[in-house]
Amino acid sequence: MVGVIHRAVEEFEGIVAPDLDLREDAARWWGRLAAEDPLDGRVALRYMEALSAAGDRTGALRFARIHEARLREELDTGLDAEVAAVAGRLREPAAGRGTATAAPAASVAVLPFVNLTPDRENEYFSDEMTEALTDALTRVPGVRVAARTSAFAFKDKNVDAREIGTALRVGALVDGSVRKVGDRIRLAVRLIDARDAYQLWSQTYDRTVADVFALQEELSQAIVRALPLPGSAASPPLVRPGTGVPEAYTLYLRGRYFALKRTAEGLRVGIEYFEQAIERDPEYALARAGLAECHALLGFEEFGDLPPQDAMPRARATALRALELDPLLAEAHHWRAVVAFLFDWDFEAAEAGLRRAIELKPTASLAHVWLAVLLCALGRFEEATRRMLHAEELDPMNLSLQTVVGLVHYFSGRFDEARRRLLAARDMDPERVRAVTWLSKAYAAAGRHAEALRTAEAGIARLGRLPPLLSIEAALLAALGRRAEARRLLQELSESASSRYVAPSLLARPHWSLGEPDAAMGYLEQAYQARSAVLPFCAMEPWWTDCRADPRFRDLLARMGLP
Repeated sequence: MVGVIHRAVEEFEGIVAPDLDLREDAARWWGRLAAEDPLDGRVALRYMEALSAAGDRTGALRFARIHEARLREELDTGLDAEVAAVAGRLREPAAGRGTATAAPAASVAVLPFVNLTPDRENEYFSDEMTEALTDALTRVPGVRVAARTSAFAFKDKNVDAREIGTALRVGALVDGSVRKVGDRIRLAVRLIDARDAYQLWSQTYDRTVADVFALQEELSQAIVRALPLPGSAASPPLVRPGTGVPEAYTLYLRGRYFALKRTAEGLRVGIEYFEQAIERDPEYALARAGLAECHALLGFEEFGDLPPQDAMPRARATALRALELDPLLAEAHHWRAVVAFLFDWDFEAAEAGLRRAIELKPTASLAHVWLAVLLCALGRFEEATRRMLHAEELDPMNLSLQTVVGLVHYFSGRFDEARRRLLAARDMDPERVRAVTWLSKAYAAAGRHAEALRTAEAGIARLGRLPPLLSIEAALLAALGRRAEARRLLQELSESASSRYVAPSLLARPHWSLGEPDAAMGYLEQAYQARSAVLPFCAMEPWWTDCRADPRFRDLLARMGLP
């Protein structure tokens, strides 16, 4: 089959190249072939060229990143030389808009430090040293620093420095190793020119945990001096210690490590460590912001499994306390704004808080992501798209952003692009529940209910009988006329609510598909009373389009202050 498609597309492409509409058709055909044979370098090359010829240079570069990530994941290899060359040409500015240059010398990525400690549990410390150095370097004027998430895409990967530099668009790389035994730290670091893999500088440090902030500052300043910056290499202090208690800092690092797993279990473990850090230092604002993050996500049905009224007030109170301790802490503004969005339904305050977080920390891609999602819920789709693309520019290798970019396109009614992004996110990480749920909804919004159902069923087979997936499957079965099967799933959802939190909105949508609007509105009213964190999305999400004709539904949205 692949060979047939391949030959047909080649013949087709040769005939229609002069016509833009037909070139777009050719790109779609090559995309179909790339989906069938995702590791074939020649197919990837032709698909990128077809996208570029159709005017979608951004899409071609995006596919190159996805193709490269697949090669590393499955074959532990990099891009073919021809594919890399085409990607390089596509990154060059168009004629008349400037000249093509290599990544600026004053651009750097801090790669994940290797944990050399025999105890694997100490990986949290090496990861945080990487993040602390990344954060410090972002404070240096004239230096562009690759986002942490993009740099971590190369963790435990044996990749040539030049390939990494090309992927992250940086001129220099920092890498190294950390060995922590007791309270002793040995840190070996080097700075590499990403254009020729030449080592520019290296140093080994032996310190104690009590000296960790001084070590971070010393290392940051040494790297700044080694970078080819114009003018004076002197920099003001770059590291801002959040606590003077080393034990509190270590506990914070452990909490951060687990919180970033973005699972309900990881968030709970994160809470334990953040609370211990606060016990050691009650004025540790950053630990309180981390605690607010965990509580907020546990109360958001997309990530956690707690009723919002149990989790969100704790998140709000903790974020407010963090702001009292440090009014300039971007993370505290961020999570206070998330609670205002998802729970307080104070959308004006949420937008102001996220913009303040971005003002304080412009490179924080996650704040841009949350602002884009908020703008979607308010129907400001073009603003949301621009914000999301900016986040992707800041963090180009962050695969989780693919899911949110897909979500923005889905909300905006661009279902083809939404499916392309969400398929990429799901294929790169099949365990990503959100990618599966939003992909299924994107198919349904385009009227492709059978494909939507297959997507949900495949997700359940892989990930288990999770309430969001069961809700989608039940609604789709009802839409396809398979009412008895839909009712069995509804019964299963209702029974599971006795032993775990099931958002009432998950029960509402299947009832609507079954033609039972009174029952559906009853559950949505329950969701309103419970301050469900998913309700703010109902105003604009295509999944709820047919429900918005009901005046009771519109009244519910009006009570929330939504359009």
